Amino acid sequence: MPRALSLLLLVFAGIVLAAVVLRLFAPRILPRLLYFPQPLDADEAEPARWGLPEAETVRITASDGVALHGWWLRSPSEESCGAAIYLHGNAGSIAGRGGIGRSIAEAGLDVLLLDYRGYGASSGAPSEAGLYRDADAAWLHVRDVRGFAPDRILVFGESLGGAVAIDLATRRPVGALVLVAPLPGTVPVARAHYPWLPGIVLEWDEERFDALRRIRRIDAPLLVAHGTADRVIPQRLGRGLFEAAPEPRAWYPAEGFGHNDLYQDPGFWRTYEAFAREALAC
Repeated sequence: MPRALSLLLLVFAGIVLAAVVLRLFAPRILPRLLYFPQPLDADEAEPARWGLPEAETVRITASDGVALHGWWLRSPSEESCGAAIYLHGNAGSIAGRGGIGRSIAEAGLDVLLLDYRGYGASSGAPSEAGLYRDADAAWLHVRDVRGFAPDRILVFGESLGGAVAIDLATRRPVGALVLVAPLPGTVPVARAHYPWLPGIVLEWDEERFDALRRIRRIDAPLLVAHGTADRVIPQRLGRGLFEAAPEPRAWYPAEGFGHNDLYQDPGFWRTYEAFAREALAC
């Protein structure tokens, strides 16, 4: 018994030590696990190279001086009824997402496609606080430079961008909010994929993107779409985020679609366009 007890105590001490070490190094490790930016040089970042010759290159400065890059895509309608801010997921850049921008614009909206700091041709390095600053700078650009009133601004957030969009909508007035396979927070997703990890590892202090807590404070019509076959962010987590939001809200379950192919669902785009036109009175 004493030998077995000693072995058990040794194993327990090892687990605790490993958890403490992981927690101490989490601020250095997490950004590499969470962000997967695609850097682009100036020539590569031209919208014409990605099938958007009609788009305008935009330069925006965040409140901390970080230089951001984006594209401004005008609505195909003769007169736009509003503007959308597109906030993409944690991988890649706006390059290759021009088709999404065009589809967003079909509801009669001009669209700002933004690359976060460290992504595309934007400077800096990504962080949770930094991404929130970037979204804020995009909102100010649409209001002050493009001249759209806050109630004519639709924020469209995808995956990680969903958490960023929710944060923006709690700090700035917006006309509507669209979330596609949204991140409810890093902790719920980590728990879903790694239920065996001890809480001391999961409950890190930084890079939490706690959208589940923030969404209760939004004050705008909301549409949440989530694929039933999403294995990256399980649909039940998106549903929980939706149910925590105040009314008015709408839920679209993309039957059979996963995390990265939901935009191929024509039913989603029909739902989005009807929602956007009603919310912004287009």
